[in-house]
Amino acid sequence: PEPSRRPAGRERRLLALALDAPGERARSVLESLPEAAFGDPAYREVAQRLRQGVPVEDWPEESSRLVIELRAQLAAEPGSGPDELDEAALRLQEEMLQGRAHALRERGDEEGLLKVLDLLTKVRERLRGDA
Repeated sequence: PEPSRRPAGRERRLLALALDAPGERARSVLESLPEAAFGDPAYREVAQRLRQGVPVEDWPEESSRLVIELRAQLAAEPGSGPDELDEAALRLQEEMLQGRAHALRERGDEEGLLKVLDLLTKVRERLRGDA
């Protein structure tokens, strides 16, 4: 599914974990993802602020409310360890690439589809620990 049409659970989980991670760690993981990985503009904004290293206390009120929700979610469902942030980013990439592959298949763009399927295979190998 396109980013704006897919459920936001993976985006929320990734951002919650990124908020809990040390700044540089969160920044490097988020920088590995394109803006399009976040379908909701509010999530894109939070990801951008985390990438830029803007302290949460300096964020606008709307973003601060989302941070409170994300931290509450993480308190209810704690992370399993430092690798979960990487896995959450890979799962989001996988979902985004699946949506892109579907769109390319529907358009009949075989060359583009093959490139995306190759990327999708690499992401899945990393998720399995093969890479």
